[in-house]
Amino acid sequence: MLAALNPDAAARKAYAKANVAVSKSGKVTIGSEFRQELLDEGNAPDQIEAGLALAPKYIHGSDPEAWMKTVRTALIWAKANDRKEAARAPRNSITSRSGRPSL
Repeated sequence: MLAALNPDAAARKAYAKANVAVSKSGKVTIGSEFRQELLDEGNAPDQIEAGLALAPKYIHGSDPEAWMKTVRTALIWAKANDRKEAARAPRNSITSRSGRPSL
C-alpha cells in the first residue's frame, strides 16, 4: 500500500530496514551499504564505531528509519567528542608560560 502511494517513502523504509538493526541485547549494527555511505560522507571508521556505541541509549520504538536518524545523530556526538579530546590534548611547546624557551 505504501509503495503505491509514495514509492520514495517505501524505498527509504526498505533501505533503513535492510541497513539498521537492533539486537535483543540492544546492540546497534549497520549494514555495509549504510556504513559505506557514512564513510563516503567523510566519517572515520572509529567515529562510526563510537557513534554505534552511543546510539543504543537513544533508540526508541521499532522504526528503522528513526534508528537510522539516531545513528547519524550519535555519529555527530562522537565527532564532537573527538574534537573536544583533540582540544584538550597537550601541545608540544618549547616555550614556557613566560614565553622564554625552556631548558
